[in-house]
Amino acid sequence: MNDTNGSPIHALVLAAGEGSRLRKYAGPKPLLQVAGIPLLGRVLRGLKEAGIKKVYIVIGYEGDAIREHIGENYAELNIHYVVARDWEKGNLQSFFSREGILQTEFRSLYG
Repeated sequence: MNDTNGSPIHALVLAAGEGSRLRKYAGPKPLLQVAGIPLLGRVLRGLKEAGIKKVYIVIGYEGDAIREHIGENYAELNIHYVVARDWEKGNLQSFFSREGILQTEFRSLYG
């Protein structure tokens, strides 16, 4: 998928939280299996179907398990990981953990 200027569009997926409401069912929420596919895998497959090729996944809680299970080429996507050091503080803190990615890899679609 490309923007109106022909540049590829990338995706940022927040997967750093603990998923405490689902903790009794599985380990890390992004790896919870639904019909044999992890929740994060479903998101990634949807991005692939939308034409996305490069994805940044922000990880925190059980980040190593997520990285090991998903890898760097899930669903033929070019996957990069960003570690949210203060993921316990919530999604906004995880979003800000992108370490400059938004400035270098993303730009406003509206100018």
